[in-house]
Amino acid sequence: MKTFEYDAEDAWVDYVRVDLRRGRSKLRLEWDQDSGGTVEAPRAVLDELRVLDPWTQMRHAH
Repeated sequence: MKTFEYDAEDAWVDYVRVDLRRGRSKLRLEWDQDSGGTVEAPRAVLDELRVLDPWTQMRHAH
Protein backbone atom coordinates (compact mmCIF):
# COMPACT_ATOMS: atom_id res chain seq x y z
CA MET A 1 0.00 0.00 0.00
CA LYS A 2 1.36 3.43 -0.94
CA THR A 3 1.37 5.69 2.11
CA PHE A 4 3.07 8.77 0.64
CA GLU A 5 4.01 10.12 -2.79
CA TYR A 6 5.73 13.44 -3.38
CA ASP A 7 3.56 15.24 -5.91
CA ALA A 8 4.83 18.82 -6.29
CA GLU A 9 5.33 20.25 -9.78
CA ASP A 10 8.90 18.87 -9.98
CA ALA A 11 7.82 15.33 -9.02
CA TRP A 12 9.41 12.63 -11.18
CA VAL A 13 11.68 15.26 -12.79
CA ASP A 14 13.99 16.67 -10.10
CA TYR A 15 12.85 14.69 -7.08
CA VAL A 16 10.62 11.78 -6.17
CA ARG A 17 9.77 9.97 -2.98
CA VAL A 18 7.36 7.10 -2.50
CA ASP A 19 6.74 5.34 0.79
CA LEU A 20 5.25 1.85 0.72
CA ARG A 21 3.91 -0.26 3.57
CA ARG A 22 2.77 -3.85 3.84
CA GLY A 23 1.69 -4.81 7.33
CA ARG A 24 4.34 -3.42 9.64
CA SER A 25 7.04 -3.39 6.94
CA LYS A 26 7.94 -0.01 5.46
CA LEU A 27 9.97 0.81 2.35
CA ARG A 28 11.05 4.30 1.23
CA LEU A 29 12.16 4.96 -2.35
CA GLU A 30 13.74 8.38 -2.91
CA TRP A 31 15.56 9.88 -5.89
CA ASP A 32 17.10 13.21 -6.82
CA GLN A 33 19.63 14.23 -9.43
CA ASP A 34 22.43 14.72 -6.89
CA SER A 35 22.21 11.51 -4.90
CA GLY A 36 21.10 9.14 -7.64
CA GLY A 37 18.55 7.62 -5.29
CA THR A 38 18.15 5.56 -2.15
CA VAL A 39 16.07 2.65 -0.93
CA GLU A 40 15.52 2.58 2.82
CA ALA A 41 13.97 -0.21 4.85
CA PRO A 42 14.88 -2.62 7.63
CA ARG A 43 17.36 -5.28 6.48
CA ALA A 44 14.71 -8.02 6.63
CA VAL A 45 12.50 -6.07 4.19
CA LEU A 46 15.41 -5.42 1.80
CA ASP A 47 16.39 -9.10 1.87
CA GLU A 48 12.88 -10.06 0.72
CA LEU A 49 12.98 -7.87 -2.39
CA ARG A 50 13.33 -9.70 -5.68
CA VAL A 51 15.69 -8.20 -8.23
CA LEU A 52 14.07 -7.96 -11.67
CA ASP A 53 17.18 -6.75 -13.47
CA PRO A 54 18.47 -9.66 -15.63
CA TRP A 55 22.11 -8.49 -15.36
CA THR A 56 22.01 -8.62 -11.57
CA GLN A 57 20.30 -12.02 -11.62
CA MET A 58 23.04 -13.40 -13.93
CA ARG A 59 25.82 -12.14 -11.62
CA HIS A 60 24.25 -13.82 -8.56
CA ALA A 61 23.73 -17.11 -10.40
CA HIS A 62 27.48 -17.64 -10.96
